[in-house]
Amino acid sequence: MMQNIVIGIVGGSGSGKSSVAIELQKYFGEKQAIVISQDSFYNDHSHLTRKEKDLYNFDSAEALDLPFYVKSLRELKTGNQIQIPNYDFVNSVRLSHTSLVYPKKFIIAEGLFLLTDLDLQMELNYSFFIDVSEETRLKRLVYRDSHERGKSYDEVVERCTRIVFPMHEKHIEPYKFKATNILKGEMSLSTIVEKIIWQIDINS
Repeated sequence: MMQNIVIGIVGGSGSGKSSVAIELQKYFGEKQAIVISQDSFYNDHSHLTRKEKDLYNFDSAEALDLPFYVKSLRELKTGNQIQIPNYDFVNSVRLSHTSLVYPKKFIIAEGLFLLTDLDLQMELNYSFFIDVSEETRLKRLVYRDSHERGKSYDEVVERCTRIVFPMHEKHIEPYKFKATNILKGEMSLSTIVEKIIWQIDINS
């Protein structure tokens, strides 16, 4: 059976987790590595009105099906292929079609709650917290949500002030010291990936 290595990429919203995970996958190659994002495991919220969705706390663990995420990682680790959900962030709904994912040597998990949730934490061989200032994360979230999710500048700032940053301080920041290493997210992607690879190499 293939010996998997599960690498967790953790950090607050707007920290660049997805970019780091994708860059790490490029380093290993797609034949050797797969990215499994926590974002794929959001619960379906099609029953909510648009106004309710705008007020909903998507930065809480309750917004996600974390047990399903844990189960999916375990299935990959045991050599089984899985079907992961696809999520529409513009309309906040889980799509009807899924994506077939095959096990790879390197399983790169990325998300907010990899260290907060004990079951997720236990599935990781390594974990790296991408530490980024609130100011930088806000700039990134404004750009992402305005270009990809149809939000205005004011909508993003209001949501960050009301939900994202308070939830980060309460549920994400306190757990960063459980990571294998804390990396400054303002470094270049290539430098971050080099530091991750170095950490894995010295422990292998």
